[in-house]
Amino acid sequence: MLQRDVLPYYPDEAQWLSQFDFPTMQYIVRTDAQLSTENTMGIHSFGSGWSEHNRYYAMPDDSTLTGTERLQYQVAGVEDMIMDEEGLELAFEGHRFYDLMRVALRRNDPAYLADRVYGRRGADRVGEMKALIKKDLYQPANWYMTLK
Repeated sequence: MLQRDVLPYYPDEAQWLSQFDFPTMQYIVRTDAQLSTENTMGIHSFGSGWSEHNRYYAMPDDSTLTGTERLQYQVAGVEDMIMDEEGLELAFEGHRFYDLMRVALRRNDPAYLADRVYGRRGADRVGEMKALIKKDLYQPANWYMTLK
């Protein structure tokens, strides 16, 4: 794959690029298990394994709800999945706080942001994070810098 798809376009970098050992596995067609060169697997599955076998990566549903309540449950669940995916995909890019802020404000739920920020080092270290931050993130006014 490296020889065929990369090196012809970067001949000056060939020596440097050749030191890397990239896997030659191709994406596969998701309609069946036959190998193919078609890219239909999706980026999440390619990086995290077969998504359809991950019970946590499925359309949220609660069959006890009906109509609009069920739809709202699903919308919130998909939004949570998108935010989790963004946390993985966009790590260290400096946008996470503002994404969490946007969703917390839309939902009118400051805990949405606060719980994720406080829990960034794990559930057992929430108290440590609260002590380090020193601001109550359950209060949206503390999300902004104040001007004097």
